[in-house]
This record gives sequence, C-alpha cells and structure tokens, in this order.
Amino acid sequence: MDLNLRERISSIDKKHLFILILLFLLAFGIRANLMKFELFFEFDTYWHARVGSYILQGQGVPDKDPLAYYQMGGSDIGWKITPGFWFLSTAIYSAATLGLFGYDKELWIAFVKFLPAFYGALIAVAVYFLFKEIYNRKTGYIACFIAAVTPAFVYRTMAGQFEDDSLGFLWMVIGFYFFVKAVKEMNFTKNSIKNAVLSALFFGVMAWTWEMFILIPLILVFYVITTVILMWFNRIETKKIMHLIKIFAIVFVLFSVLATAKDKGQWLSKDINYIVKYLPINEENVDRFTGEATDERKGIFGVTVGEENTGYQFFGTKYNALILFPILALLIVLYRFFVFPVLNFVFNLKSKTEWNSSDYFAFIIFFWVLITFFMAYSKLKFTYTAGLGVAIGAGLVGYTLFEVMKSRTKFEKQIIGLSLGFLMLVGVASGTFFMTQNTPNIEYTLGWKPALVWLKENTPEDAKMFNWWDEGHWITFIGERAVIEDNRNIDINADVDAAKFILSTEEEEAFKIVEKYGSDYLIFGSDMLEKMNSMTVYAYLYEPEKKAAEYGRYLGTVFYCSVSTDKLTGVNTYSCGPNTLSEEQMNSLPTKYTSVPNTMLSEKVPGFVYREKDNTRMYLFNPAANNTMITKIWFENPSITKFPIVYENAGVKIFKVEK
Repeated sequence: MDLNLRERISSIDKKHLFILILLFLLAFGIRANLMKFELFFEFDTYWHARVGSYILQGQGVPDKDPLAYYQMGGSDIGWKITPGFWFLSTAIYSAATLGLFGYDKELWIAFVKFLPAFYGALIAVAVYFLFKEIYNRKTGYIACFIAAVTPAFVYRTMAGQFEDDSLGFLWMVIGFYFFVKAVKEMNFTKNSIKNAVLSALFFGVMAWTWEMFILIPLILVFYVITTVILMWFNRIETKKIMHLIKIFAIVFVLFSVLATAKDKGQWLSKDINYIVKYLPINEENVDRFTGEATDERKGIFGVTVGEENTGYQFFGTKYNALILFPILALLIVLYRFFVFPVLNFVFNLKSKTEWNSSDYFAFIIFFWVLITFFMAYSKLKFTYTAGLGVAIGAGLVGYTLFEVMKSRTKFEKQIIGLSLGFLMLVGVASGTFFMTQNTPNIEYTLGWKPALVWLKENTPEDAKMFNWWDEGHWITFIGERAVIEDNRNIDINADVDAAKFILSTEEEEAFKIVEKYGSDYLIFGSDMLEKMNSMTVYAYLYEPEKKAAEYGRYLGTVFYCSVSTDKLTGVNTYSCGPNTLSEEQMNSLPTKYTSVPNTMLSEKVPGFVYREKDNTRMYLFNPAANNTMITKIWFENPSITKFPIVYENAGVKIFKVEK
C-alpha cells in the first residue's frame, strides 16, 4: 500500500468518523420506513421512475412523452425538467448492478424506493461539513442531526419519494461549502479561485437537478449586499471587501452561465418576479401571508390541490418544537449584528460574550432561513424547502449556545445543555412519528394495483386510456398504457373534458367527448362518484355562471363496508359508514342502475342507494348525481351500450369504448 495512503488512513479521526456514520444511519433509517411497502409515495415519483426507465433501456430522455397526452402527440420532456436527477439516479443503478441486469423493472422499483432516503442522508451529512467549515465540528453535528430528523425535510427525502427535490439540496449545500472556503481565505489566491469555481459548478448542478435552485441567487445577492455594507461600516480593510466581491462575481457569473444553459435565462425572471411580487409590504402580500389572499387560489389548482394553500397551519406537524431553531437563528443574527452594537455603543455594555464581528457567514444562514421560512409560511408546498432551513438555523443556535456557555456557571451550562438535548429528542420523536403516519396512496386505494396489472396484461400495448389526472402517473408507469392526462395537468382542456364526461347525462354527449380523444378504454376509481361537485370546477372552468349554478347540486357518497359474523348464530352484519345492515338488507340493495328512488334523503328529496356486487361498498346519491354518466356506467345502465365494463375489483373499473 502506498505510504502516503497509509498515513492518510491512520490520520482519520475514528471517533469523528463513527459519529458521522451514526448520523448518516439515523437519517437513512428514519427515511427508510416506507421501503416496507411495495410501491412509492406520492404521484410524481411514478413519472420520474418512468423517465429513468427509458434511460436504462437505452432510449435516453425522450423529447416527447410516449405515454401521456397522446392527444397532443405527447408532452415535452427533453432537457427541460431535471436531467441531472435522472442521469445520476440511473447511473447509480447501473454502477450498483455492474450492468449485469440491464433494465429490470422490479429491481429499478427497489432502487426508486431506496435512493431518496439515501440522498436525504447524504444531504444531512453535507450539512455537517458546511457548518464545520463555517464554525466547528460541534455545530456541524447539531445541524446534521436536525437535518436527519426534521419532519418537513424528511418528507421529501423519505423512501419512495423519488423526485428532483429529494436530491436537489445536496448540490446547494456543497456549493455553499466551497463558497465559504473561498471567502474564508480573505485573500484572492489560486486556491480561493478554485473553491469559487467549484462552488459555482455545484450550484450549476443544482440548476440542472431541481428548479428550486432559484434560492441560490436570492441568498447570495442578499448575503453579499448586507455583508459588504457591514464590512464597510466596521472599517474592514478594502482588500478583504474586494475579495468577497470578486469571489461572489466568479460564483454568480459562472453559475448564471450554467443555469441559463439549462432554462435559457428563465431563472432570472423568476427571481426578479418573486422579489417584486412578494417582498413589498402591501395589502395584497399581507393578505397572502395571513391566508386571506384570493388571487392565486382563484385558479383551478389552487382550489383543488392542497399544496397550493398556505403552510403556516401545518407547522406543528411539519416542524413541531423544532420551529424554535429558525426563529431563534433570525433573532440571534439581528441581535448580534444590529441590536447589540447599538446597545454597546449607547450604554457601553460589558458583555460576558465577545461576539465575533467578522462572522459574516451568519448572513448566509440568516437569509437562507428567512427566505425559506417566508415561502413555507405562505405556501404549503414550500414547507419542505424550509425543512432544511430548520437544520441550518439549528447550527447557528448551537454555535451561539456553545459560545455563551464558555463564560457561564456550571448550573447555567446544564440548563442550556438539557434544553438543547430536549429539542433534539423532540426532533427524533417527531420525525419518527411523522414517518409512521404516511402510507403510499396506492397502498390504501387497494383496487388500483391489481387493476393496473390487469391493464398491462389484457389490453393492447398501444391502447389509449380516458382517465382522470389523479392516477395518470400510476397508469403510465405500472400499467404502461397511454393516458389523456396525468398529475402534471399540461392539457387543461383534457381536465375539462374528463370532468364533462363524468357529469354528462346523455350517452351521445359522453361518447363524443371520448371519441374526440380516440380513447380505447375508460378507467376510474370509486372516488369519482363522490367528487362530482369538484368536477364542476373543472367542467365549467370557462363557464363561471354555470359553475356557480352547478356547484353543490350533486350528492354522491361512498361508504366502505365491513362484515362481522356472530359466532353463535353465524349471522352476518354489515357496517357501512354510520349504517348497520343485516345481510338480507344488504343483499336487497341494487347493484345495477335504477332510475327509481329507493330511499328519501329528506321529506322532499328522493335518494338512490346501491352496493357493489362483493358488498365492499355502499353508495348514496341524490337525483342529480344518479343521473350522471359516471353513475350510469358504474352500475351498468342497460341503456348505455358504448361503455361496457371489462374489469372491476375493489373500487376500480375499466370500461371498453365500443367504436
């Protein structure tokens, strides 16, 4: 073995390495919980997995999606989305399997479940190195630990959450690591230039991996402006100020080139628009921040997609007591660099703590936390983005506490240590509990997995599905069949037409909609029978008066039924939601469509009650809901001849289109 290599190995701090391995395993272990399930969490995972499968089969990234939006000739993919994420993930698969298996779908599914948890653990360890470079090892350990356990950050990096955001933060953290190294030298040398270039390259990789890279220029610009002003105010020598400006210029220019190559400069307009739109203190932004704004939620997806809502009401679930860290971090920076200097100047304070006035890296942390916290407060989908901000804030809080404790009594140190330890235990408990509360959607909508297997095995490979967008990604990856729409909602007109089909009352009208798309099959879940009012939002998107008139007209309810058998009498009793029925009563309910009411919803409103043939579900409709096409085909109205059922099981049905 090479002597230098032996010396390097022997010089490794074994205790330090052991702690890092434990932190990595903690981060991975919390996230790996969902690997016990057969398939993935969230919907977009299935799309990313499918694109990865094309790469592994040697097809590269198609310019057009071959299985989605067939009415549009496929949707654009190409290099516009997240090629860095796809190619790295598939490269890991190929390297780990030594290229021996080629593309094996079941094996690829295992990797798709494993990789997000692996990426999340890597990001947590990268946070350690960032804080070790900014401050010291102890603060690195704290930041790494909190990154490992914070529920909001765990969420998008847990097993089966195979999306671009599960990897994207890795490059941002590494980029700032090299940026800090470059700035710390305070001397413009080849080494500082090298670190600046590496910083820009990793920031550029993030630009090719995840659209949230727009955080980078926001943090850098605010950081540099604030730091230069404070350096000038504190009479730091011009040479050091110019060094910071030069490093910033190298990083920003090179990053801009790489980011622009990815999205043709759109990132710049996104950042500018975000600043112009969200930062001014005006009535609109105050309303948005408090959840009262209506402008963004007037859109169809703002109404129907939960992640477009404000995020502050979910802070308890996503952050728990750990929310104290980013709040304290913001207050600490404000106190250290603004309040304390003023108080010291006015009152000539004699503080036991000597604040390091040259610690300008605190402003990287400050703006990272501030920007992401604001984003998370105003929109639920950004709570993940602020999840890492919790860990970043924890690093600064930890550093401050260690500095304060140096000059405190033993009792004070114990109190501070116990408080910090309590918060870390809360982090483990909340992260672990949060993971156990999440189950992949497809695992509890039981009928979809077998239906998609049937679809793949019993329909032609070129069969075209007419579907609702909720399950589009499932159908294309698992069922491997083309769909008119998926969770990206690229073709709004397809949303409108699918909703109009569901609400239509005449077969001719419904058939014309399906015929327009050239669909071969319809595939729906039983949930569509209770979403009819939501369908009016889509169906009459361009007809606001009709939407207002139709919304609320439909009552469709699905009751899930369980059966219990009396051990003495052998009599079966069915519990369907709040309803308890004897076996005779249950079997008396129709399984076929009827236009004759068999119950009363009120004194004047008739109702229609049905059951599934296997008695697993009971349905209740008012007349408007009973007259819709989804109800008619679901219960096989004999007058409907164009959409016969070819498959039904556990609340999922597939209908053939008779052309």
